[in-house]
Amino acid sequence: MIVTIDVARLAERLLQDVADLPDRTSPDDWPEAMLVTGNELQALIQQACEATGVAVALEPGVAEIAAERRRQREVEGWTEAHDDEHARGEMAQAAACYAISAPIYDVRGAIPSRFGVPQPALKWPWGPEWWKPRSQLRNLERAGALIAAEIARIKRRRQTPIPPARPEAE
Repeated sequence: MIVTIDVARLAERLLQDVADLPDRTSPDDWPEAMLVTGNELQALIQQACEATGVAVALEPGVAEIAAERRRQREVEGWTEAHDDEHARGEMAQAAACYAISAPIYDVRGAIPSRFGVPQPALKWPWGPEWWKPRSQLRNLERAGALIAAEIARIKRRRQTPIPPARPEAE
């Protein structure tokens, strides 16, 4: 989903919110400046976005999952139409495979020797050439992005009206 933001409105709200902070003064040599801490600015951006209907994810990990989903669309070329072809839960199944395999990979992506050569997870829904495990974090980012794609696919399906059944010919 693409969200359009009225940047001028958002900036105006942020400027007003900063100006309304208590005990705020500008430096004498820069009267138009408004001093604000990083934490204050982060909180104001969060509030302004929420007030304008924009969801902002500040939780660690969420940005990485969103970046991976964006990579899947922009680099791999996976479109909504492509995702919609996986109507039997394959994306959720692939996400589970990446998530469950994450603990066996170290932070560099190396596999401890006791686990041997990486094989596709038991329930991997696609051909082995598509099984591309990396490090713990990358596998979890991929899992999260695949879950996001599956959620979006399900929501699109629910929004598509189901045509009424045709009456049987008598």
